[in-house]
Amino acid sequence: MRQKTLKKIIISSLLLFLISAIFLLFPAGKASAFIRGENNEFAVGYDGFGNSPNEVYTISKDYYLYGDLYIQNSGELIISNSNFSISGNIIISGNGKLTIKNSKISILNLQDFHFYIRVVDNGQISFDNAVLGTNGFSSHMYVRNSARVDIKNSVLDTKKYAWLIANFINSSSLNVLNSEFPKEIIPDDKSVINVDNTNL
Repeated sequence: MRQKTLKKIIISSLLLFLISAIFLLFPAGKASAFIRGENNEFAVGYDGFGNSPNEVYTISKDYYLYGDLYIQNSGELIISNSNFSISGNIIISGNGKLTIKNSKISILNLQDFHFYIRVVDNGQISFDNAVLGTNGFSSHMYVRNSARVDIKNSVLDTKKYAWLIANFINSSSLNVLNSEFPKEIIPDDKSVINVDNTNL
């Protein structure tokens, strides 16, 4: 009888330890390969992981992503009222959309131009009352094939003179209103740049 009781206690303790370890390794607010994708990727609108290509996913809390962020097909990621940090690239394609409002998004580079933002093939990224920052290293934004970037009432942080070289190619567009958008903007091949009441 005593042996059975001891065995139950040991099993219960092991289960409790395993559950605690899972919460420590994968806390709430951290994307991992076990949640959204593979190889530490976070994918929105990609049906390869059982998601709808038209899905809309919202993050409204502080969040850290170690890995690349993909928004594809007609998927949309909304980051609202959040401090969102990413150690990886942001890739938006095929009518995918990233909306950032009332939030700060920080790209945590390990060196200049380590990570990038790529918006292609009708993809869109929108900043509204937002801050796009780095940890002191410069980054690159690459926009092509009718992709679009909208920046309204927002700031691109240039801490330690970091940020930003932005290339707009093949009928892509940049629309900036009432914002801080410094550094280099390079339009080419029928791209359109609209800037109003903004410091460049």
